[in-house]
Amino acid sequence: MSHANEVYWSVLQTGEVVPLAIAGPGTGKTRSVEAFGRAAGRQVYTFIGSISEPTDLGGFPLPVADAGHMAMVPPKWAISMQGAPWILFLDELTCNAPAVQAAMLRVITDKRIGDFELPKDTWICSACNPPDQAANGTELEMPMANRLFHHKWISNEDAWDSGMMNGWETIVPAFTPLPPDWRNGLGRVGAKIAAFRRVKPSLWSKPPEDRSKRGGPWPSPRSWTMAGICLAAVEAVAPQVPYTDPQTKKVSMVWSDNSLRYQAVAGCVGDDAAHEFSKWEKTLDLPDPEKVLQDVIAASKAGRLLNGEVPILERADQTLAFLGALCDRVLHHDLCRERWEAGMEVIGSMWCSWKELCIIGAQPMSAAYQAGWKIPAEYASEAMPLMVRAGMFGGLKA
Repeated sequence: MSHANEVYWSVLQTGEVVPLAIAGPGTGKTRSVEAFGRAAGRQVYTFIGSISEPTDLGGFPLPVADAGHMAMVPPKWAISMQGAPWILFLDELTCNAPAVQAAMLRVITDKRIGDFELPKDTWICSACNPPDQAANGTELEMPMANRLFHHKWISNEDAWDSGMMNGWETIVPAFTPLPPDWRNGLGRVGAKIAAFRRVKPSLWSKPPEDRSKRGGPWPSPRSWTMAGICLAAVEAVAPQVPYTDPQTKKVSMVWSDNSLRYQAVAGCVGDDAAHEFSKWEKTLDLPDPEKVLQDVIAASKAGRLLNGEVPILERADQTLAFLGALCDRVLHHDLCRERWEAGMEVIGSMWCSWKELCIIGAQPMSAAYQAGWKIPAEYASEAMPLMVRAGMFGGLKA
């Protein structure tokens, strides 16, 4: 079972997507971020845009002596973030004037303040009250809203009770540390989202027409990219577990918390797009990539040709999603020559039916190629020249 606001803390720990906690005044957002920082071994700097100027984020212009140009000098708090892990907390976002919101865009996207770049391991998060509950509240501008992961904050009653009884000395938000290898899931998740785009191209970029929804999450190439990062993160903290069908007794792997997975997508692209993605995902019925690999390896060891080991998928979206899962199993679960060659054998077997998708699917595999590893003959003769010219397979001569 996930903790309250688990998805918020998981997204924050990626360091790549900025989560936004949305709730009314007095619900513990700021204090929870400060407590999380202490638990994570990070200092927290709270920036409140409503009492700041755009130059506090864009930098102060200062002449550079004898250089003939101006430099945009960052404030002291930004310089202080060098040399130690920090969390930059952008609080009270819906109290910010549009000019301050605009200045924040580059901070959120690039971690830059003027000519100064924050350390790459800086985590950034944010919070706000709904505009109608904020002091001089205003809706988020669309460019700002599209850069954030939107999360409806949940107040933890048990933690509040405990804090009331011990003087608020030891309260720490419950969260699961993000595993160091969480990024390994990006390719698999990305392949699935790319497959969904082919089925629902209208949801790839769909700015809201309703003005009341422009300050919330909505689909764009950027927010779908963010959704992939968030989904990989929550799948790392809530991985798959075995499930036995009570009727067939068949054992399969299922995600341990689909609610977290849904929130990871909806917080970036909105409920409508997330609902369509979730509904589509249930129709995939993908083969187990590990079983396919093992069947191909067994056939190779027996010295026989493949005969039914590689599934024939009828839909392009199924094929692309399966190839993403296959590459994930090969590259991030005991990568070796035997498993790599089996993976390429699967891709080669699907070549005649799905040539374009097999080229896309082999791109992650090409990065792991080592000299002498076997590539299926038909795939090598047709696809390899194109891929080698694109710089894949380590410069292997076509």
